[in-house]
Amino acid sequence: MRKALTPARLLLVVVIVVSGVVAVYGLAIAKSVPMIVSGTAVLGLSLLLLGLVAAGAVVRAGKRGDGAMAFTAAMFGGLCMFAAAGSLAVAIVLGLLAASA
Repeated sequence: MRKALTPARLLLVVVIVVSGVVAVYGLAIAKSVPMIVSGTAVLGLSLLLLGLVAAGAVVRAGKRGDGAMAFTAAMFGGLCMFAAAGSLAVAIVLGLLAASA
């Protein structure tokens, strides 16, 4: 049984989209390092939470015996975790560079 879109999941998706827009705006238009750092940091944390939600979905699907859903959720969660690690790394490196300048 598939769960409906909860307010928490909707908020998580909105935060991911808005933080991505802030990071791209800071990079392309404003040329502002603090905007890029804050946008990528929030994006990384949001993707981390989404990856954890996907890990919970893997466990629930595995208990139900739904292998296809478990595999799909595992792949999605893994991609979210890789993206979270990348965006948090970018935020940390840019934050350190901005602080040293």
